[in-house]
Amino acid sequence: MSILFDQFCSDHGVSVVTEGKNVSSGGGWAQLRCPLCGDPSHHLGFNQESNSFKCWRCGKRSAKEIMPLLSPLPWKEICRRYISKSTVIMPKERRQRRPDKGIILPKDFKPLQDQHKKYMADRGFDWRRIEKEYSVLGTGPLGKWKNRIIIPVIFKGSVVTYTSRDITGRSDERYKACPGKDEGRNIKDCLYSLDKVKGDSVVVVEGPTDVWRLGEGAVATFGVEVSAVQKKLLKDFKHISILFDPEAGKEAERLADDLALFSVVEIVTIREDDPGELTERKAKRIMQRLFRR
Repeated sequence: MSILFDQFCSDHGVSVVTEGKNVSSGGGWAQLRCPLCGDPSHHLGFNQESNSFKCWRCGKRSAKEIMPLLSPLPWKEICRRYISKSTVIMPKERRQRRPDKGIILPKDFKPLQDQHKKYMADRGFDWRRIEKEYSVLGTGPLGKWKNRIIIPVIFKGSVVTYTSRDITGRSDERYKACPGKDEGRNIKDCLYSLDKVKGDSVVVVEGPTDVWRLGEGAVATFGVEVSAVQKKLLKDFKHISILFDPEAGKEAERLADDLALFSVVEIVTIREDDPGELTERKAKRIMQRLFRR
């Protein structure tokens, strides 16, 4: 992402300073008066490397919040003129094969059995809560879906697809998703648990078990490669926290760059290798901190 901020300020008579007592340390900052809090000092900073805004008084802000207040132009026109054309922020949504529709899960998907409950309990999950809140199911020891927890994916109130988690540790496919021909909506056009998010803040993780651990307010992208449609779903949130596994740092940075124009984005790091391995207490503490805005 690249914002032509110098040109924008020149065209619209926006006064900026690049040195002095109110200029952020570290270089690459231009300071200006914040149009949100109205403070007369140059407390709003634009970082030329990260293309992000931060006010010393009212915190991080997105370009979508700030730039229309500094110009008579609408946001779309600002994007056309001052966002580098070499960067595609939000690719067009691919055409669906058919309209979204609910699906009926196969009959051999049953309520959780003892082996599924033990697997979840051994990983520190409250299987009763997860069964109730996320409508998970299980399979027996036979068939192409054998020994799995079935994870329905709900979009706008309807089950449109599903994925599954092997509980034996012996399968070549730890996660196995619904065949495309049987989906009501492509799984990469969904965010797991999106329907449960309330408010304008969200935490983005990789997989459903990460969502189970963090609880309401978290959504999963089903892997570190985030589709254009998933980004379009995310850009409506005002605050986005990305909590990927540590080895997915580059993917987290790319996603943050793509969303930074529309939302205030932060990348969250933890000591654990997987958010799903957090203790319930630590997961609760992280979510409380992220949503204390």
